[in-house]
Parts: sequence; C-alpha cells; structure tokens
Amino acid sequence: MTLDDITLTILNSLPPELAHSIGKFFMKRKIFQPGEFTNQNSRINLFGINLPNPLGITAGFDKYATLQNHVQKNGFGWIEEGSFTYHGGKGNTKPRLFRTSDGGTLNRMGLNCIPAELARERLSQAENPFSFGVSIAKTHNEKIVGDKAIEDIINSYNLLKHLGLYTVINISCPNTKEGKTFEVPESFAELHSTLTASGKNRPLLYKFSPFLDQKVLEKLVEISHDYTDGYEAVNTKPYSHPEFKKGGLSGPAIREEAKRTIKMLRKMTSKPLLGCGGISTGQDAYAMLNAGANALLVFNGYVRKHPENPYAGRLFAHEVNQELLELKVEAL
Repeated sequence: MTLDDITLTILNSLPPELAHSIGKFFMKRKIFQPGEFTNQNSRINLFGINLPNPLGITAGFDKYATLQNHVQKNGFGWIEEGSFTYHGGKGNTKPRLFRTSDGGTLNRMGLNCIPAELARERLSQAENPFSFGVSIAKTHNEKIVGDKAIEDIINSYNLLKHLGLYTVINISCPNTKEGKTFEVPESFAELHSTLTASGKNRPLLYKFSPFLDQKVLEKLVEISHDYTDGYEAVNTKPYSHPEFKKGGLSGPAIREEAKRTIKMLRKMTSKPLLGCGGISTGQDAYAMLNAGANALLVFNGYVRKHPENPYAGRLFAHEVNQELLELKVEAL
C-alpha cells in the first residue's frame, strides 16, 4: 500500500466535511503537491485565456477563496471559486455532507461561504488572475425572495464580475418560499435582463440543473443567448436519501444526465459549454467532451475513493488528464 493509499484510507474514514477541510489544508500548505499537468496536447483556450489542461475543480470545493493560487500546482487547469453570496453565511447545521454507497456525495451545505465583498478582496490578490472562475448564488435566506433575490445576486455580481476566467450564475437555488428557482423562464428573464443592464467585464455563464425539460432548457437559452458567453451543466440532483434525507446528489448518479444535458445544449448553441457531473476517469472526461463540452469540472471523483472513482487523491488530475490524452490519440 502506497502513502497515497494510506492517506486516502484515513481521510475516507473521517466525517466527509472534516476530510475535505484536511485535504484543502494539504493543498494550501503544498503538502504532497504533484505539480502542473501541461503539454502542447493538453492545453486549451477558454474565453481567450490559455489554460494548462481542460480539467477544473467545480464550485463547492472552495467557498472561501483560499485555493486559487494552488490548483494548477495540483494538476488542474483552474478552479471555480464559490459559490459566493452577497451576505455569505454559515450554512446548515452539521452533519450536512454524506458519502453514498454508489461512490457519490449528498450535501445540504446551505451555501456556507464568505460574503462577496470578502471574496473580491481575496481573489483580487490572486497570483494568476486567470487560475479561477467565479460562481455566484443567492444568499441562503428564505426572506430574500422575488425582486430582493435578484438584487442580492446583482450586488454580488457587481462586486465580482471583473475577476477571473468567467462569472457563472447558479440559477438553480430556490429564490421563493415555494422553492421555485430562477430556472422558471419568467423569473430567469427578469434576472437576465437585470444582469444585462449591469454590464459585464468577464464572460457571463449560467449553470443549469440536471433533468431540466428540453423545452424549458430551450427557453432559457433563447432568453439569454444574445448576451451570455456560455453555459455550465449540471448542478447536483435534488434527492431524498433513505438515510441522509434531502440534499443535492453528485457523482456517478448524475453522470449520464450531465452528458445528456450537454448534448442538448450543444444542439442549441455553439458557445462554450462546461461539463460537470460524474467525471471520475479519463474515459468519463472523453465522453463529456464528445458530448459537446469544451472544458470539464470535477469534485466528487477527486475526493471520494471508491471503485467508481479509481483515481481519487492527489494524482487525480494527472491520471485523468493523461488517460484523456491517450484516448484522444487512439481516436486519431
């Protein structure tokens, strides 16, 4: 058994949120850092910026803007920082992160994060201003609804829209007491109109949920296509687990739905698409790119060791990127 195996075994025996905090501590302290993964065949251009490779870390991994200077030294192309909200928040009570038997993760974190203003301060000091994207959501407060919900997102957007590779708006978080989201076309149109009036600095994207009806997805793209710069799919799947109760499910359970959504979006637009959901191997990455994604985002497959996630651990980005390159060569 290697040192990596021992480390992962220990981390996976701890409560998930504690294990995640320890992993981030290692990354920030440059412990077991594997270095960059880049060569002439792995590099991509995303929104006019050259990146070492197409594999990024998705929002939810670092909601405190502390890892933007470290992800590329761990083999990734970039990290999507956040999601950040205007007021920030402590999130739901613990435990709020759970490992599922299929190799996935269920979370009901409740948008614990630093406020957008503090995120701006930290991200403005990044060593590489394009080593990260920025994800924005509505503050987790049921009293912030309707017009106030839009104002909350716009306030964050105005603070953060000039930073990083891009700004992605997470529109799948509930914005009413009834649980409706900005994926309701009428609400989305109002939000999008307000964002448009605010202007943009970096490219603007929207992140969609899994299992959206095709007609709804078409309507959302129709509303936003003239102004937005791309889309991201998918977010976690709302799910009621028999043991852990309600939360957002990520990992293998949404892999096929993520590809399906990317395929649908690719038929609707030629703009850049970021594919996210169930990417655990180079084969998964290759399939997502073939579905129409331009770049990829990961989380669960990186941190959760399981037969479904064979490369989890510090070498994850290197192993996935290398396998992806080999598959591309075989396909030539």
